[in-house]
Amino acid sequence: MDRTYTLKVLDAQGTMLTLGCDVPTRIVSLLQSAHPEADWSRPVSWRADAEAVTPAPGGEGP
Repeated sequence: MDRTYTLKVLDAQGTMLTLGCDVPTRIVSLLQSAHPEADWSRPVSWRADAEAVTPAPGGEGP
């Protein structure tokens, strides 16, 4: 089964940042390696300032 990831990157002011096409895949890979305890089958949020992966607000899993 293929997985599809949606990545939304916001700066500290909440402005969405534009990423190059290979960046989202690399970011997801790095986050999954750094946080193997996270449930990656469900939507999650990661905050750089807290270095924490948490369930995404209102997120529903597959």
